[in-house]
Amino acid sequence: MTFPTLSYLQFLWHSKNEHAVHSPFVFSLLTKCFYDRKPKPAYSFLNASLGENEKLRFNSLLSQKNGQFLYRLHSYFESKQTLVSEATDTLAILALATSSATNKIKVIAATPSATLQEIVAAESELDFTATSLEEAIPASGNELFDFIYFDNYSDSKKLLEDYITAQPSITNDSVWVFNNLHQNKDKKETWEAIKQRAEVSVTVDTYHFQLVFFRREQPKEHFIIRQ
Repeated sequence: MTFPTLSYLQFLWHSKNEHAVHSPFVFSLLTKCFYDRKPKPAYSFLNASLGENEKLRFNSLLSQKNGQFLYRLHSYFESKQTLVSEATDTLAILALATSSATNKIKVIAATPSATLQEIVAAESELDFTATSLEEAIPASGNELFDFIYFDNYSDSKKLLEDYITAQPSITNDSVWVFNNLHQNKDKKETWEAIKQRAEVSVTVDTYHFQLVFFRREQPKEHFIIRQ
């Protein structure tokens, strides 16, 4: 049995739905975001960008279901300043969460895809910025992001290093999202290490995505939720 398969079976065994959640914050997140099945106008472009439309298609690492979930999540928190680390097609999905330039997205990618830049420029009013994580989040903490997405890290050590680099940007309302941390033993151990950090108050593991919150008013709790 492969590691992802075993990890998924363990996830299913321990996972709950909204009926087993007593935190008002997490219950609202589940009922108003996770389980929102109403169609969204943005889904048409989203589905095209994930593979249905030849003109818009690029190297997608997300299924349409997971792409729609990520879109709903970003929309639910109404982020004003978003950062995407190790960006792929995720940038286009996050860009769909707003119809104006009020939400600024910074892309952390050494060599961002030309196709990705073209799509974002054509479909969004958002600025596309390529920079390093260190430049995006100076140690002084002058740059605060309310939504950070750590996208498709292959190196668990680098992921933890970038988590620490991003710490100066933490606010009480910050939402940090990771993905694919059940892929192998090293990634899962990194996820467990992040959960135990003192600044983390609430985590939600959906298997495909791992959410981290830093809300000081929340007791430390870890939720395993079926998406």
